[in-house]
Amino acid sequence: MMRFAGGRFRGLAFLKLNVDGEWKTVANAGEVAGAGMVVQNSNGDFVAARACHLGRADLALSAEALAWRQAMEFAVALGLDSLIIEADSLQLVRLVEQYRMGPAGVDVIVEDIRRMGSMFRRCKFRFVRRTANSVAHVLAQPGLRGSSSKTWEVRPPCWLLKSLRREPIFLM
Repeated sequence: MMRFAGGRFRGLAFLKLNVDGEWKTVANAGEVAGAGMVVQNSNGDFVAARACHLGRADLALSAEALAWRQAMEFAVALGLDSLIIEADSLQLVRLVEQYRMGPAGVDVIVEDIRRMGSMFRRCKFRFVRRTANSVAHVLAQPGLRGSSSKTWEVRPPCWLLKSLRREPIFLM
């Protein structure tokens, strides 16, 4: 249940939303995808996070795109209005920001991401190295293994604290 729905964060400065999609082949299941996402304020303080199973994905880029779409839905549900979305997929950042064509099937998801991005007062997509996206990567692991979503608000799970401390704080 989202306690932040209703715009609790409306009017605040940018919040950072890191997202990562994971993709792997699983015996008897084919290619499956999971997503991890974390929202932090400009001081690096934890706001919310989610790990979710995305089901089947035929390409690594599809898994990333599905994760981004899930992250955009998460940001809408939290009531965010100004955000910087950081991810370690340069290819997807270029597809979204520069209106480039991608592989078949990914284009539809990218268009969803662009449409949802226009719902925010301000929304910027930014490429970061994996080291600056490690918390989202850690969160994607249970999403890859599970069959549902798990959300944390206000307090992160204790197994995520070490990653949160290690990830570099960003300046806006």
